[in-house]
Amino acid sequence: MLTKGHILDDKYEVIDVLGKGGMGTVYLCKNIRLGNLWAIKDKK
Repeated sequence: MLTKGHILDDKYEVIDVLGKGGMGTVYLCKNIRLGNLWAIKDKK
């Protein structure tokens, strides 16, 4: 599980967890270059 503030791909900062389930975890992330928000799924 990723923690708040973790940087993915030198591009996305994890803001919060949106949801968890049997197929993975969905995070609310901010694109640090553009400033927009994304939902990113980690399949683990």
